[in-house]
Amino acid sequence: DLDSRDLGVLRVSKNVGEESSVGMIATGGRPTGDGSSYTFGADAKWGSNSFFGPGKSFYNYAYVLGTSSSTGGDGVAYGVESSYRDDTWRHRLRYLATGKDFDPALGFVRRIGQDELSLASSYNWRGSGALRRYSVSFDAIYRTFSDGLVESWLLELDLLDIEWNTGDRIALQVRRFFDRIPSAFDVGDLTIVPGGYDSTRLSASLESSDRRPLRATLQANHGDLYGGTLREVRAGGIARFNSLIQLETGYSRYSLETQRGSFQTDLAQLRVDLNFTPELGVRNLLQYDTTSRNLSGQSRLRWIVEPGNELYLLGLYGWQRTSEGSMLPTTLDATIKAIWTLRF
Repeated sequence: DLDSRDLGVLRVSKNVGEESSVGMIATGGRPTGDGSSYTFGADAKWGSNSFFGPGKSFYNYAYVLGTSSSTGGDGVAYGVESSYRDDTWRHRLRYLATGKDFDPALGFVRRIGQDELSLASSYNWRGSGALRRYSVSFDAIYRTFSDGLVESWLLELDLLDIEWNTGDRIALQVRRFFDRIPSAFDVGDLTIVPGGYDSTRLSASLESSDRRPLRATLQANHGDLYGGTLREVRAGGIARFNSLIQLETGYSRYSLETQRGSFQTDLAQLRVDLNFTPELGVRNLLQYDTTSRNLSGQSRLRWIVEPGNELYLLGLYGWQRTSEGSMLPTTLDATIKAIWTLRF
């Protein structure tokens, strides 16, 4: 028997003028475990599409959240972000902080007890002739634990990102990053030991135009990771037969070789989307990987009764491949979700 639980979410937002807004959110309940849990928050967005002149926009965003739990005490998370963009330049500066006691039982947080500072900047040049666009970009992320210890950092440079008028695209990227591993973990038969790891990775990708009935993608990554050598290859394809059905396939191979051992896994995916009408559609996903030997699937039916009012039917299913090669069912779940919007 399943225990019943009372859960609730309230979200209120109001536009202030044409380009700004304020809002609040409140949640109550604990989906798993006993005890009470509440989250309260407020956010604001303000900016302008014309302050710096036509075609130039800037926006600022800020939020603060607090949690109160009968089992974990109180916690706070907050963040601010500023962005600017025009036809040539795009910039974004962001700071996020999540307290070590922040615990939104009804919701999701990537990692607690962490501060993050990030900067992103890109330059876009509009081409001529067969060349539509050329761009270069730079991203930097710096994360620390609440005690000031560096958790990770990333420097990413898109050296080349070219798109032709046909819609085909080629990109070349280099990344330098650091990860601190607090405790050992296993990747297949390979054990990654605790410590700080510096890595450099080079990536190249090719994409055909998404305006074609058949689209293909290819990506290759090479570099060092966890003191070893990483090689990764991804390939995919999308076929649009008509407005009703879209078929997408993907395959990737990931291999890591170190002095302590090696690891390799293959992942295959198949997605089938059916769009009966603009208001009614079904999305299906199947995937299998050679490490877990698990075949899992998900189906989602979405029905837009009217704008703002939607009904979802979700299905999860899975099978485990045995050493003899047979497939045993492991998962079969169904969920109904309704969204109803009140405007006043």
